[in-house]
Amino acid sequence: MISTGKVLKGLVPHTQSSANAVFRGDVYLSSGEIRRAFIKDLDPRQLGNELLVATLAKSLGVSVPDAALVIVEPDVSMAFKKIPHGKSGAFVAFCSMDANGSTIAQILAADPASDAIPRLKSSPLLGKIYGFDAWVANIDRHRNNLILSGDGSFYLIDHGHCFTGPSWMASDLNSSKEYISKLKLWLTPNLNSSDKDRAMAEIKILTSGMVGTDVQLIIEECLADKLYGANDSDAVVGFLESRVSHVLSLSAKALHTL
Repeated sequence: MISTGKVLKGLVPHTQSSANAVFRGDVYLSSGEIRRAFIKDLDPRQLGNELLVATLAKSLGVSVPDAALVIVEPDVSMAFKKIPHGKSGAFVAFCSMDANGSTIAQILAADPASDAIPRLKSSPLLGKIYGFDAWVANIDRHRNNLILSGDGSFYLIDHGHCFTGPSWMASDLNSSKEYISKLKLWLTPNLNSSDKDRAMAEIKILTSGMVGTDVQLIIEECLADKLYGANDSDAVVGFLESRVSHVLSLSAKALHTL
C-alpha cells in the first residue's frame, strides 16, 4: 500500500523550475515518521502516474525516493489547487521523500568537469533506467529528473510524464510503439559499446522481473486506479503487461544498438 500522511507547517517553495507547484517541507506519515520531502500539487492523471510508477519501480528494485499521498490543510498552505479533499479546504498532494542530493543538471551546471556522468555509467542503475523508462513510456527523463545523493546513489524522480505524457488517453497507449526518449540526447552519446552491452544485460534481468509483476494489484494498492478511473486503469494495466515483450528492443533503440 502507498504511504499516507499530512504535511506539516513550514512549507517553502522549491526553487527549481517546474510546470507544477512544488514545495519542500516536513510530512507526518501514518507510520508515525516525520520525513523531509518535496510536495507537489498535481492533477489526478499526473498524481496517478507518480504513484503507480514509484510503486512499480520499488517492486523491481529500481531506485526511486519513497513516495506518499498526503493531505495539505488550508492552515499549512493555500497554494494547492488541483485535488480538493472534503469540505475543509484541504487538498491531496504527491509527496516524494528528500533523497538528500542534487540533480545531474545541477551538478554539471556547478562543475562541468564533474564525474557525475562517469559515475552513472558505472552504476548498476544504468540498464534499469533505460529498461524501466521504456516500459512505462517515460518521455521526460532529462538531467533534472535523475538525482545523485550524498552517499553516491542515483534516484529516478518526476514521473508525471510517463505513459506517453501528463494528459495521456487510453488511445495513446500502444505497447509496441517507440516513444520519445530524452536519454538518447544526453546519456546515450556518453556510452561506449561496453557500457551499452552491460546495460542490455541488466535490462534482460529487469524484464524477467516485469514478467512476474502483478500490475493489477499494484495499481489498486497505490490508488492510481481511483485517480485514472476504471477504463483508463484497465488500459494502463493492459499496456504494461503487453509492453514487457517489447522492452528489450525499445531499450536497444534508445541505446542506439538496434
